[in-house]
Amino acid sequence: MTSTATSTAPSHPPQAYWEERAQRFAVEGEGLAAVCSYGMPAFYNRVIDLSQRLALAPWLRVRPGTSVLDVGCGVGRWCRELARRGARVTGVDFSPTMIAEARRRAAARGVLARCRFLVQDLAHLDAGEQFDLILGVTVLQHILERQALRAAVRRLADHLSEAGRLVLLEVAPERSIGSCDSPIFQARPRSDYLRLFAECGQSAGSIPRHSRSGCGRICRGSRARCVPRRWRSRLSFRSRWTCSLGAARSSGRGTQYSS
Repeated sequence: MTSTATSTAPSHPPQAYWEERAQRFAVEGEGLAAVCSYGMPAFYNRVIDLSQRLALAPWLRVRPGTSVLDVGCGVGRWCRELARRGARVTGVDFSPTMIAEARRRAAARGVLARCRFLVQDLAHLDAGEQFDLILGVTVLQHILERQALRAAVRRLADHLSEAGRLVLLEVAPERSIGSCDSPIFQARPRSDYLRLFAECGQSAGSIPRHSRSGCGRICRGSRARCVPRRWRSRLSFRSRWTCSLGAARSSGRGTQYSS
C-alpha cells in the first residue's frame, strides 16, 4: 500500500484496487511493482526502493526485541529487514494478497517466527498492543477521505507506547501540487499533516539537525551517487518533494510529531 501509481484511475474502492494490484504484481521479483510504481521500468522502482532505504536507515537500526508495527506493509520489505535485526514485527495491510505474500517472503528469509501479519484497514486498526516503533511508508497519502485519514492517525497514536516513536515517509511538498494528485493518491502539503496531528491532540516537536539523516536533503545526495548521470537532475527534482520524513514520539504530554 505504498507510493504513487502510474496507472489509470481505479473504478472501484481503494481496497479492491490494491488487492487487484497485489494479485498482478506481488509475486514478481521483489514485488516492487505492487508497492511502488508499475508501468515504469524496473530500474525506476529499484531507485524508489533505494531512496526509501536511505531515508529510513536511521530508523531501521533497532535493538533486538523492539516491538515494531509496520502499517501498509505491502509485501513486507521493512518487516523482513526489522525482523532480521531482531525486532518483533507486526505487519498490517488491507490487501489479503499482500499479507499472504509478505508472510511467504518472511518464511523464505527465515524471519517468520519474529513476524506477525494482519489483514486490517488502518482507519480501524486493532493490533492488540502498543509498539516501541510504528513505521508508515507512503501510506497516508493514499487515504483520500479526510474522516478516514483522521481515524488512521488516531489509531496510530493509540498504538504507540509511552516512549515510542512513529516514523512516517510521505509525499509532503512545502506547497500543494494538485497536478500530482490522482483518484488513489494525494500530495498533501507538509503543513496539512502537521495540522492534522495537532488536531488529533499531538504536540509538535523537532529532530535535531544531526539526526535528520533520513530527510530529503541527504537522500538527494545519496541518490545522485547511485544512478546514472543522465537521470540525476530528474531524480533530484523529484526527491525535493518525495522524501519528507517525520517522526512522532510519545510522551506523558501526548505524542510529539517531528519532521
